[in-house]
Amino acid sequence: MSQAETSNYYYELFRKYRSLANRYRPRLFTSKIMKSVVGEPITVYYRVEEKKDKLYILYVFVWPDQALPYHKMDYEPVLLEVDRKTGLITRVAYDKLHYTIGKTELNKRKATLCVDTPWRSMTPCTSTNGRTLIFPRPGYNFLPLTLRRYESLTRRTVNPLKINRRIVEDPAIVFQPGTVNWETIREPTPDDILHDLEQNYPLLRRIVNFLRRIGVRIGVVRREKRLVQQ
Repeated sequence: MSQAETSNYYYELFRKYRSLANRYRPRLFTSKIMKSVVGEPITVYYRVEEKKDKLYILYVFVWPDQALPYHKMDYEPVLLEVDRKTGLITRVAYDKLHYTIGKTELNKRKATLCVDTPWRSMTPCTSTNGRTLIFPRPGYNFLPLTLRRYESLTRRTVNPLKINRRIVEDPAIVFQPGTVNWETIREPTPDDILHDLEQNYPLLRRIVNFLRRIGVRIGVVRREKRLVQQ
């Protein structure tokens, strides 16, 4: 591939990802009483990762400061999982409290989140009645979150970005069992993996429950035999 072809390839990829990030960008609302405290994001970084059946779009919303506790620069991540066949958002992850990940199943074309605290924790909106839209709004910067830009944000002297690099490189790991924090990633335990499989595959859940019942019955029979033999 020539240099011109390479440049054109990456330019078209940039256009594609920017279009996808724009199409699925989540809506953020706040209550009228909290609008002056919550404010509006000045910059939104986005990163798109394609898998075989899923699309993952990571957004990092940036505010110039936070009211409580006060500090300069505030970053709030939101991750969408999109089914590539239906075009619907199937799951959304967000910062529910100080980098703790909240996860919600969805089956919609838009994700709507409410931001109602001075530290900008998020929850899925059940209703937007009487609320104020804070994103998308005119006048914000919309920039790709390249790894080079990520490294620059993590090296800031004032409240650097603390999202784990593994999440930026492969956002899908946010939805793995055991991932509970945007900053710290731990490997899932066998129980975590089994629980995740049970939740996503109903037939497997029935099989596992059946095997557990058999296991309990076998255990009871063995205990009864030991008691008889004693």
